[in-house]
This record gives sequence, structure tokens and C-alpha cells, in this order.
Amino acid sequence: EWVMGWRARDEPELAGLLSCAEHYQAPLLASGFELKYWSRETMLAWAMQRAGVEVDGPLIERVMGRYWAEVSRATRLAPGARETLDALRGHGVPFVLATNSDGVLRWDAALQGFAYDPAHARGVKIERLRGALGALGVEEDAVLVGDPVGKPTAVFAQRVMDSLAEAAGPRDWATAVAIGDSFPGDIEPFLALGVGRGVWLRTRAQGRCEDSRVQTVPNLAAWLPHVFPEA
Repeated sequence: EWVMGWRARDEPELAGLLSCAEHYQAPLLASGFELKYWSRETMLAWAMQRAGVEVDGPLIERVMGRYWAEVSRATRLAPGARETLDALRGHGVPFVLATNSDGVLRWDAALQGFAYDPAHARGVKIERLRGALGALGVEEDAVLVGDPVGKPTAVFAQRVMDSLAEAAGPRDWATAVAIGDSFPGDIEPFLALGVGRGVWLRTRAQGRCEDSRVQTVPNLAAWLPHVFPEA
């Protein structure tokens, strides 16, 4: 079985994580949701299990509360993010912001495992992004979060496109641009659905993209002058 590009059976560490996820996420699987491979709660349960410590659901929830608070405090805007949104607004270009799920789970004491509530998970993600959204001048209800289904699925990409069309009217998707720092997660699904171009913010070594429809830049600050010279 493959997990995020790695074959678990060839990677003992990943195999252990997968086994732990299947065990402790049994309640959400029984509810029809997909396994949250990179749930931080599951990773912490796995670490406790490996250390020979009893998996303590309430303790995990307390630790995760502090973890997400620290992540929120450490969140910074990408270079050129606010300037890009201001330029789009100034030129009347509609846009939608989309972010993946953090796979937030809650401990179910009765079932001795993790349960998943998409609305709760979305709320946690929005809360940790609240400061960044304020700095961007974006209302929280204008952000799409990948709960219950997120990147890199075509389902989520279509949801994003439908949201933009609903807010701004029918689109000629050949003139649209998908922007993100992950080619397989932020750009490729949209190109497959007819979006004309992509801008890959290659902020770290992540391989190469030979698709002529995709422009590669280090950050939005480097891309913005090519589109809005006066920005």
C-alpha cells in the first residue's frame, strides 16, 4: 500500500504508522471517512505506542491543543501574498483561497479511538489561520478547507472551481491560473480539469515540472511584477 508516494511495506516506519492509523482511526473508517494518514493525533499515539506508554486520548488532545496554538503563532505570510491579493482586487480579478485539511481528529473514549468531524476539523484549521487571514484581508468564510475530502483529489479541485464560478459567474477556465507551492497538490488537479495555467511557488527542492503551462517562481513577490508591472 502506498502512502504519500512511499510504499509502506518497504518502509518499516511507515508500515508501523499505517498499522497504528488503521487501529486508532477505526471509528472514522466505520463512519465512511478515509484514513487520515498524516493526522498529528495518530502520530502522537504511534509515538506513545512505540515508547511503551499507554495511549492516553485526553492527554493527546491537550498536547495537540498546545501544538496547534504554537503552529498558529509561527505562521507567517508568504512573500508577496498580501500584495498579490491587493493587485487582484484592484484589477477586479476574482479568486478563491483553498487549503488542505490538517486531518484533525478527536478522541472517542467509548470507542477507544479517534473520531472525525469535518466541521470541527475545518474550524481548527480556520482558527489557526485567523491571524494570517486578517493580514490578507480575507474573511474566513471565503476560504475552502479540504474537509472531508481535500488535495490532491479532483473532487476538491472541482469544489474550488465551482465555488469561484458561484461567486463570480461562469468562467473560461482556459484563462484561469492555479497557484501553489505543491505541483501535485495545488496545480496538477486543476490543469486536469481545464484550468489554463499554473504558477508553482517552488520554495524548496521539489523536483522539476516540464509542463509548458506551468511557470516556476521562488515566491509570489517574484511573480507579481510579470502580471501587474505597477504592483
